[in-house]
Amino acid sequence: MHSSQMEDVDEIPAGHIGAMFGIDCASGDTFVSPAINYSMLAMHVMEPVISLSIVPKDNKAQINMSKALNRFTKEDPTFKTYVDHETGETIIQGMGELHLEVYVERMKREYKAEVATGAPRVAYRETITQKALFNYTHKNRPVARVSTVVWPDFWNPVTKTLNLSTR
Repeated sequence: MHSSQMEDVDEIPAGHIGAMFGIDCASGDTFVSPAINYSMLAMHVMEPVISLSIVPKDNKAQINMSKALNRFTKEDPTFKTYVDHETGETIIQGMGELHLEVYVERMKREYKAEVATGAPRVAYRETITQKALFNYTHKNRPVARVSTVVWPDFWNPVTKTLNLSTR
């Protein structure tokens, strides 16, 4: 089978390989006669091992990047994409650094989407790590004084484990 030599056939026997183009489908789709109602088992797809943040250079690149990501996720089950709701970044995930580089280059070449890549940002959260005293005097009438102590409960920041002992 060569891409320059196409041959129309009415059927493909079991064990033979055929190619089709112009069909709206995704990886893992099963093609059978309309009279037969078969479906194949889903493929086992490994979880992605690497993530990369992508940012479009301009609005036109944003539109083209969106089209490219939709197509790539449809044709490759190991390629995943999502928008991180905490940082607002578009994250792509794949099976390796080269895997993601190929898709970024395809975005630039096939879709004319200029994008910048980088490591995903981490959304940091603050927490209480040590005992803290709080004193406040309310000076308006009625005068009140508030005093309290705040400390981390059940969490040991040194060993990063839960402390289940009672206090």
